[in-house]
Amino acid sequence: MSGYQKQRQNVYDRTKQLLAGGDFLSGGFDEHRWKETAKAEAGLTRAQAGVSRSRGDQLYWIQSLLRFDGAARTGYASKIDLVAGMMDVHRTTAKNLVYLAARVGGRTIRDIRSGRLSYVRVLEETRLREAGATPEQIEHTRRLDLGRVKRFWQKLRKMTRTDERRIFDGQYISFQPSLDGDHYRVTGQLGRLRGRDLPPSPPTAGRPHHSPRHKQQRAGSGRGGAV
Repeated sequence: MSGYQKQRQNVYDRTKQLLAGGDFLSGGFDEHRWKETAKAEAGLTRAQAGVSRSRGDQLYWIQSLLRFDGAARTGYASKIDLVAGMMDVHRTTAKNLVYLAARVGGRTIRDIRSGRLSYVRVLEETRLREAGATPEQIEHTRRLDLGRVKRFWQKLRKMTRTDERRIFDGQYISFQPSLDGDHYRVTGQLGRLRGRDLPPSPPTAGRPHHSPRHKQQRAGSGRGGAV
């Protein structure tokens, strides 16, 4: 049973206790009010679980649209515009759905559709993972409310951006010509993304490439000729 299911089950158990009308209802408590409150708690939680399962259904269909490039086929400017227009929802809602559909697999979506996982929790944990959270940190956030989870994610994101800025500021490339101007010595340091854009190192210009074995054979031939 997932943490989300346990939380829902606690509400249902509380409902059963309140509807049973135990001894704690004595002492001037309004029994009818307590029972109606319990029903409302369970009903609200059950309704939210239904919303989460529906989001799983939407993720399933959005993945199909992304797979077959539905935005281009239907004339929308972007995938987010496509989803927002078709579902008649705010772009923020569409953005979250497209974001998650592009990052989770079919098994996770099946778990959301079945109610085993909460859509919003999967969304937040995916963001945390991309911000660099460790498995232990993600496990810790499962005990927090969504407001505190968001603040934790924002803190991680700020730290990540600070590291990226430090790496960016530390980038440099230096060209040092030789004394005769025949060649240049290149040194430097680039970040992962900038370095990945560079072409692979070319072979030494103007010099044939010889293996160490070939060089040994040439050296041996030279010694033999001297004798």
